[in-house]
Amino acid sequence: MTPSSRRRTTTERRVFEAAAILLRGGTRFSDLTVESIIELADVSRASFYKYFTSKGVLVQRIAVPSLAESTQESANFWLTEPATSWKGLAETIGRMLRIGRANAELWQAYFDATAAHPDIEDALHRAMEGHVEVISQRVATLRQAGSISTDMDPIHLARFMIRGTYDALVEHLQHGSADDDDAFTRTLGRALWFGAFAH
Repeated sequence: MTPSSRRRTTTERRVFEAAAILLRGGTRFSDLTVESIIELADVSRASFYKYFTSKGVLVQRIAVPSLAESTQESANFWLTEPATSWKGLAETIGRMLRIGRANAELWQAYFDATAAHPDIEDALHRAMEGHVEVISQRVATLRQAGSISTDMDPIHLARFMIRGTYDALVEHLQHGSADDDDAFTRTLGRALWFGAFAH
């Protein structure tokens, strides 16, 4: 690694860490400024823009790894043989929720960024639809095997399961209590499982 690439990596990391500290400390996306980030990171404005075209892109890059981890939990459930009861789906949602709890401020900032930046919203939509496509193929296989009713359209069911889960997770993270997490995961897991598999 050359000295310049080491400096570049260090600078980028400092910007990441500063933005994460501010967000985790309660700064909302709308109140997050490049000035506050570069002051905490102790880097120049030029250094910030060398790596990030906007604060929205920075927040996107900070939040996406934990969102991808959560999405992988969903994929792990759907791409293995679903359990014969709702409990496996509830446990999956529980793991997704724990990831969300650990990153709630970052997720909130990211979803706020999607509302302010159409290109970031479009990237999220493409990522979600990619997940829908993968899961819908699994749903089609399960429907052929008789595990899911033939009345269920694979694309629509996959979209409902994935988007419905994320909408419910985000709503619960914003307004629900951690004391209610177990009840939330049991209820959502049971409702989604019976919606897909009971026929």
